[in-house]
Amino acid sequence: MTTERHKPNRRSDKNRARRSSRLMMGIAVLVAHALPQTEAATLGGYFRTGIAGSSVGGRQSCFGLPGAQARLRLGNECQTYTELTLSQILAQSNNGVYVTGVGTLAAGTEEGHAPTFRGTHGRMRGRQIYLEAGGITGLRGGNLWLGRRFYKRHAVHINDFFFWTTSGVGAGVENMRVGIGELSYAYFRQGDAYDKHKAVRHDIHMGGWRINQGGTLMTGLSLIPKSKQYKGAHGGWSLNSLHVQQTARRGLNQFAVQYGQGPGIGLGQAESVTTPASTQRWRIVQAYTWQTTPSFGGQWTIVYQNDRDHHRRRQRWWSYGVRPVIALTSHWKLAVELGQDWVKPSRGN
Repeated sequence: MTTERHKPNRRSDKNRARRSSRLMMGIAVLVAHALPQTEAATLGGYFRTGIAGSSVGGRQSCFGLPGAQARLRLGNECQTYTELTLSQILAQSNNGVYVTGVGTLAAGTEEGHAPTFRGTHGRMRGRQIYLEAGGITGLRGGNLWLGRRFYKRHAVHINDFFFWTTSGVGAGVENMRVGIGELSYAYFRQGDAYDKHKAVRHDIHMGGWRINQGGTLMTGLSLIPKSKQYKGAHGGWSLNSLHVQQTARRGLNQFAVQYGQGPGIGLGQAESVTTPASTQRWRIVQAYTWQTTPSFGGQWTIVYQNDRDHHRRRQRWWSYGVRPVIALTSHWKLAVELGQDWVKPSRGN
């Protein structure tokens, strides 16, 4: 079923973006004049590419099952992708107050295409650009931030599945020490860099609960009010919980339980604002990373997701995979990957 929606006021969006940019620049200038300057900066990044072909000739083919939100990635990523991140301490005072600026530029192109950055032949995005202020009295060790940023991201590496991520454009206060954990609140006006909708999202996150030896619990509530910008819009919410356990022999276990309704079925991000409020999704994610010996490690994961649309039709997704890794020398490793995805819609197989 398709739902008509009003076209967003692009001029209004552009004006708001300009005002936000001017506000961020103004804050940076004021802070730069108020605090002593520093030159500490760090540069980091990420890069992946591959060389592959097909047994019948032609370029590489990558395999993914329709309805599955992730796929095992070893030899199964048909693209070249890179991210470069620059972090600069803009100002710092003698009493410990500081302001940091962070920016991340990402670029990618599909396999077999030159990076012309037109259409599907490449893309470039500013994935992060934000200011962070810390060391402020009264914030209980927390930080203030403003801009576009990666925020509270949790992923499984072998299938590149960001099962819980609340990244976007907004502002908030992060990691204030309260009671037995750390409290964060963020107001978002947009999701990640590829989000076409401008849904408001309130994210409340409680982390650092040390509930057992070597284990911590994190919980998050995302509230998405009904948008007045789109016809047929609905409100939604999601609740996420993640337990992270350090195990013997440098092992790490992640276990997540997630539930969302309406636009909240993004389980951290906001889905289309026209998603009916009766739409539901719940998901369980289990992932374990091991390093039994210095030369043998790996990761395995299991995902189960159950969706129900506003017609009460269900779709189920099972996924499992394992990647053992053997270090042959100090600089060379052999990795093997095995897995399967299974999607069962309410009608058909």
